[in-house]
Amino acid sequence: MITASKFIFIKLILLLSIYSSPSNSVETKIEPINAFTTIQDAGGIQESNMNNTFLKNSETWIVDTMTKKAKSNYVANGYNLNDFKSDINAKSVYMNMSGYKFAIIKLEINKAVRSVTIMGLKQNNLYRITCLRGSNHDIPVWSGTCGNEIKKNFDIKLPELP
Repeated sequence: MITASKFIFIKLILLLSIYSSPSNSVETKIEPINAFTTIQDAGGIQESNMNNTFLKNSETWIVDTMTKKAKSNYVANGYNLNDFKSDINAKSVYMNMSGYKFAIIKLEINKAVRSVTIMGLKQNNLYRITCLRGSNHDIPVWSGTCGNEIKKNFDIKLPELP
């Protein structure tokens, strides 16, 4: 059985492999944002462990995982792995809000796909909220689809924009 989070992740990997294909042109249509949450045991991680090394390691893990799965999907779709091109621009920061420390990792993939991952600790669990857009348009983190997913999981009131 495929879960919603797996479906959305597979969709992102498919988009990445399509946009890596030699004959692709960049699309300008603004695609909707999809969001999902993965919850796992924090494995002893505490906010004090959420330092710059943790942030960089998390960013590297996300980029490596996406690239590996995209390559596999690229080949499965009949393309030659030697033609695979992936340009992933990653930016990571921390933000403190409502008593939580959030690691925020933003990816721009082949100037065609955007992803934002927000990680935070709640009780003894690590929450990883992933927001995806199949076009090269910003993803608002604290409002809209992504903000609603954060509110739902962390039960916090996000600031309202004027």
